[in-house]
Amino acid sequence: PWEAFSSDGATFTWCNLIPGDYMVEEKEAGELWTETVPPGAMAVSPGQTAEATVKNTYVPGCLKVTKDIVLGDVVNPEAVVIPTFYIRITGPSYPEGSPWEAFGSDGAWYTWCNLIPGDYMVEEKEAGELWTESVPAGAVAVSPGKTAEAMVTNTYVPGCLKVTKDVVLGDVVNPGAVTIPTFYIRIKGPSYPEGSPWEAFSSDGATYTWCNLIPGDYMVEEKEAGELWTETVPVGAVAVSPGKMAEATVTNTYVPGCLKVTKDVVLGDVVNPGAVTIPTFYIRIKGPSYPEGSPWEEFKANGATYTWCNLIPGDYMVEEQDAGIFWTETVPAEPIAVPAGGLACATVTNTYVPPEIETAWARMIDDPDDRTYLFPGHQWFTYLVVSPTDMPQTFYLYAAQTVRVGTVDIWHEDGFLRIEINMDAGYAMMDSKVHVRTSLEEYPSPVPWAPGQYDETGGTSFAIAWDPTWDGIPLYIAVHGNVCGDF
Repeated sequence: PWEAFSSDGATFTWCNLIPGDYMVEEKEAGELWTETVPPGAMAVSPGQTAEATVKNTYVPGCLKVTKDIVLGDVVNPEAVVIPTFYIRITGPSYPEGSPWEAFGSDGAWYTWCNLIPGDYMVEEKEAGELWTESVPAGAVAVSPGKTAEAMVTNTYVPGCLKVTKDVVLGDVVNPGAVTIPTFYIRIKGPSYPEGSPWEAFSSDGATYTWCNLIPGDYMVEEKEAGELWTETVPVGAVAVSPGKMAEATVTNTYVPGCLKVTKDVVLGDVVNPGAVTIPTFYIRIKGPSYPEGSPWEEFKANGATYTWCNLIPGDYMVEEQDAGIFWTETVPAEPIAVPAGGLACATVTNTYVPPEIETAWARMIDDPDDRTYLFPGHQWFTYLVVSPTDMPQTFYLYAAQTVRVGTVDIWHEDGFLRIEINMDAGYAMMDSKVHVRTSLEEYPSPVPWAPGQYDETGGTSFAIAWDPTWDGIPLYIAVHGNVCGDF
């Protein structure tokens, strides 16, 4: 019968045996044990006790763990610091866990041997937020006499940095005319110690995201955009965290300019200057912010100023409305350059022109040397000879004998003889007189230009009721007045 042996050193003696040769056998104890019985028969002699030993040797197993380090697409992987990872196993041989073993590089391995076969959990110490750990999801089975294998993977966790462009035009006039340039931004930090390639930002709100960055501090830099723009980048480094998106904004603010215009009123040597009425002068500018011209601004006194601000830098013309015949205007002959962030200045000078007053007469022809005076006995009293059938007609107004100062239009309309005086630039009609006759007979005293001898006085537009007796006959029309201007 089979006898049981339950411990090392246990014995059993078979007695009362017929002397002779006996084979010692042991039942298969399973894969955990090897059996060693006497290789041949044991000789049992009469009256003696033969002895034999059956040896059972335990068969342990091994567990080999290999380290797998995955950096993925991280930028500048050579700069990644590989830490020392620590791994242990827990199972029959190490119910409380084996000592921690160090793994310092990709492909590093360690083998635990002489393990009681069975299930072992593989554990790794937390490697920090820069790494994810992937250990076998379940227990690893260690078999007798064999080496089980497992892999522990650590994957690097990079971060991202998103930069947004903020373009600020502020209160600049005519912002639609501002040209937004292409701005160039880069980052500098662990993944880009010398700086990343420059990225283009062409509009307000444009973004760019740098990913697969080694976590750490990154400086944001922008190329100089020129004098028209200020650049505001983050004042310190931007911290990029593992697995997260850091954000930063780069602001470019437009730098407008200003143009200040000063009014210079020059009275010169005029007698009794206090009696000169200074009019309101109107000035505007024309340039990038005001391509059609700014609103007209009032300048009411000598030394008055007005400043146009928030202007797109560039060239601006200064213009002034005509102030009338008593003033000359002197504006800058060339455009005024308005600089970014600066103040350009200009002066507009108005010089008083004391009036000269001369007597003016309408003449038949546009000729300063004409001396066809049609009224007998009066050298300067000139009539126009006008036939109703030739109307409308235009005649010429001369003063100071030889200076043309305007024209006179004469026509018949709606039962009226209409006379319109049109003054040339630089001249003004102070008072006017119109007389109509049908013959050139000598007037009795007083002479025709004496008070009361004119049909109409004052103004530059006349409507005289048409006399039916005028139909078909020439009319003799005198147009006379006192004209103010520079003669």
